[in-house]
Amino acid sequence: GRRAPVLYVQPDQINAQAPTIADQGPVQVRVILNPDRPNEMRSDVGTVQMSEYHPALFTFDGTSAAARHADGSPVGDPARVAGSTRARPGETITLFGTGFGVSEPVYQAGEIPLAAARLRDPFTVTIGGVTLAAGDVPYAGLSPQSISALYQFNVKVPDSAADGDAPISITIGGVRTPAGVVIPVRR
Repeated sequence: GRRAPVLYVQPDQINAQAPTIADQGPVQVRVILNPDRPNEMRSDVGTVQMSEYHPALFTFDGTSAAARHADGSPVGDPARVAGSTRARPGETITLFGTGFGVSEPVYQAGEIPLAAARLRDPFTVTIGGVTLAAGDVPYAGLSPQSISALYQFNVKVPDSAADGDAPISITIGGVRTPAGVVIPVRR
């Protein structure tokens, strides 16, 4: 029953941000073309599962976390992600994701935070089996100057990280990001 900000449209795909609602569980979704006009067209009703947390990390290729070095260049295995380089132990990198819940201050769907808006609720970040200390996550919250559904995590790769693909996960509200996402590391 509420309109949602639309971010992208192509013939077989629509990217939209779920509106800020308190409903949990199954919620009906309908696409409306030309709303409130004589030529309005409505899709069939679909259903999505709404929850307070549904965290996920963005990836470059389905496996490699969409991460950036401090200079903005991509973190990755150059054989899988063109133009990327592996993270180094002790380096602080930036990860991106969605579904991590409420920030402080709160931003509604479609709004663009101009400054830091940290996550409200406790979370943990694990890289290569090491749960990071709070001091190793200098920022976790909405990505400034991006739509309010984009979260960023500035994280320090553990000094003990071995060469290879280090599994990464973030847990918030008892819900963990999907398994299988990695950060390529090279000492």
